[in-house]
Amino acid sequence: MFGTEREPRAKATIDPIQLRRAEPRLSLALFIAIMLACTALHVLLEGGGWWFEMAVVTAVVLGAAALVRRLARWRPLPSLVALLALAAYVVLRFAGDTALLLVIPGSGTVERIGRLTEAALESIRTQAIPAVVDSGILLLLVAGVGAITLIADLLAIGLRAPAAAGIPLLGLLIAPALTDFDLSDGFAFALAAAGYLWLLFAARPQRGIPISILTGALAIVAALVVPLALPPVVAEGSGTGAFATGVNPTIDLGKDLRANSAATALTYSTQSGASHYLRLVTLEKFTGSAWAPDRPQQHRSNRVRSFPDPVGLSSDIRTTREVTHITMGRLQSPWLPLPYPTSSVTGLWGHWYWESASLAVSSPDAGVENQIYEATSLVLHPTPRELSDAGSVVPSSMSAYLALPSNLPSIISDTAQKVTAGESGSYARAVALQEYFRSDAFQYSVDAPVKDGYDGTGMDVIAKFLEVKSGYCVHFASAMAVMARSLGIPARVAVGFQGGTVMDAGASGQTNYRVTSQDLHAWPELYFDRVGWVPFEPTPGRGIVPSYADVAVPGVPAPASPAQLAAGSSATPAPSVANDHRPILPKEAAFGAGAAAKDLSVWGWWIGILVLLLALLLAPAAVRVVARAGRVRSGTAGEAWREVMLTAQDVGLRLPATITPREAAFALAPAADGEHLSRLRAAVERESYGRAGTAEVDSTDLRAVIDRLLAGAEPHRRALARFAPRSTWSRILRLFSRSDEAHGSRGVFR
Repeated sequence: MFGTEREPRAKATIDPIQLRRAEPRLSLALFIAIMLACTALHVLLEGGGWWFEMAVVTAVVLGAAALVRRLARWRPLPSLVALLALAAYVVLRFAGDTALLLVIPGSGTVERIGRLTEAALESIRTQAIPAVVDSGILLLLVAGVGAITLIADLLAIGLRAPAAAGIPLLGLLIAPALTDFDLSDGFAFALAAAGYLWLLFAARPQRGIPISILTGALAIVAALVVPLALPPVVAEGSGTGAFATGVNPTIDLGKDLRANSAATALTYSTQSGASHYLRLVTLEKFTGSAWAPDRPQQHRSNRVRSFPDPVGLSSDIRTTREVTHITMGRLQSPWLPLPYPTSSVTGLWGHWYWESASLAVSSPDAGVENQIYEATSLVLHPTPRELSDAGSVVPSSMSAYLALPSNLPSIISDTAQKVTAGESGSYARAVALQEYFRSDAFQYSVDAPVKDGYDGTGMDVIAKFLEVKSGYCVHFASAMAVMARSLGIPARVAVGFQGGTVMDAGASGQTNYRVTSQDLHAWPELYFDRVGWVPFEPTPGRGIVPSYADVAVPGVPAPASPAQLAAGSSATPAPSVANDHRPILPKEAAFGAGAAAKDLSVWGWWIGILVLLLALLLAPAAVRVVARAGRVRSGTAGEAWREVMLTAQDVGLRLPATITPREAAFALAPAADGEHLSRLRAAVERESYGRAGTAEVDSTDLRAVIDRLLAGAEPHRRALARFAPRSTWSRILRLFSRSDEAHGSRGVFR
């Protein structure tokens, strides 16, 4: 009868040779499951290049573990080697130039990784969703997905519990919902579920299908339900999210201008003593819905020690050399503030490269915060005559800067025609546009007169702005650039800082300027043949009008029509809010600190997920400690003997389920104390012939046997017995799959 009951259990045991042959198939299935789970992050991250980075690090970790398993039989070794492979890949990918043989950390490796981590935390705090995956965020992604892969590999293949591998994968699935439940993508959940079911099917192709379906369904339900019980996170960046991410620099520019505090972005001094605009990036693409930067054209050869000559600048145009010393503050930006056009930059740490078209400078591995550098640049001095001589010639290479949508609102092109009526040449038309916006018809205001999408730069916003005639630099710059294009003048929008305010005189007598978050600015740049890109200042009350566009300077064409248009305007401007009169708080706050104080950081949720995963992994150990303490206190022979058998299982001693106490005591004698073990064995035998609980034992005997079993085990088995007790895990895993580990504890003693 007893033999009949045990027979099905024997059939369920999987041949170790078959398991070993299945390991490569499990590694492949695990790779697919992890990559499908990673697709859930697409709602948080911009672009798709990061997914391929995740594929590489996942392949590195799984490949290293699979290779070692083919060469060695010590189970912890593959995970240890995979961990080293992950660390080596992180060093190679993000700090290879500081490492010995590209993978062995050197003196600067820890500093580089630390800087990137700090930059990532700040970037996560400030970015809006979807976030641009900068170098810091990519580091966290690579390290995080690599760690998840390592844990999943250990569970699915190392411990032969593929169902439990869904626990770390769950962290990838619920990350978007933890940020904002509305960001959850059902299709991504379905893909991840398919990968998870495939993993379980690959592990148990004959018996695992029903359990696989049940477990996969539970995982999906858990991923959908758990976030509902957690407080929501607002999926919106803080004040300088635009400059931190580069997604849309004009959006968060408005937020910073409306902030109640002015945080120091940078200080600088110049050789000439004059102040200059410091440009971050230019927006060349106008899609109709927004201005945006062109696709970066960076090359490793575009090092900042030497810049090319600015596009279109003829040697006939007078220029002077300027040297600017810049000390960065707490600005979070992917672009480096520089005067235009820059000739060279020195003193930066990290790798920095200029973009071919705009000469904007950015770095794949460093941030601008706390940088101290020196920029050598040119100051252009075109005369009104030289700009007039440019006429309306547009080189074919500039045709992209004339692009406009076909459905451009008529108010934009009609207003441009009216403002420039009677003007000949691109230069005169450009001055007329600038003077129109600086006339009394318009007022500067950071309070939104346009309720929806006011911070946008699309054609609908520009059309509304031309009606209400009130806005801030984004609207003035966008409107002038679009209207210039409608007149056949190549135009783009520059985003950066105006010159700032005089701070003090330095020790050597140079003038120092302070630039704050409220000096953020946008202005149009127009292209003229043989002169190149020339900035204008259409925003009233902001910045400085260049001499070649100042109608008070002799030779600059004075437009005829703006005054009449201004006088005939019936629109009532919104009340002006002078940004320069905003109070500066005694204690400066970081950009966007108000918004950041209200919202929980996405990074905080990642920490919470990792803590939750760690707690889940250690929960069986805690349960085991509590159960052991209860059995020791019970004083009954049955509970004491059960604890002995469970401890033997924890340290890797496998005993048949049908073994008698006397046979077990004989088998355990080499590992346990003979005298204490004998008394426990005698007590349980007496109890087996009487009522349960009638034979009491001395807790000292039980503790002595437990201590001897743990002390006699190998160090790694002793650690597993304490932190990942096999007796508890086997019962948990039996709820998910019929793995050989769950049943093998009742197999042959060793």
